[in-house]
Amino acid sequence: MRRLLEYASERLYKDLLMLVEERDRSIHALEITPDDAKDLSEQTTFFQKKYRDKLLENKFALDKRIDQ
Repeated sequence: MRRLLEYASERLYKDLLMLVEERDRSIHALEITPDDAKDLSEQTTFFQKKYRDKLLENKFALDKRIDQ
């Protein structure tokens, strides 16, 4: 029984580390992508904004899962 609990806690810890790492990647991607891309074409700006919005959604979802 003790081994099972150790295994479960180890898996939960590894999952938490993976979630934190994924959140950090999202944060870094948000930092390196510009908010407003004045030098880019209209279509590129549109997709850049979509990408940033998706990153933010991902980050919030990861924050929520980490806090649980």
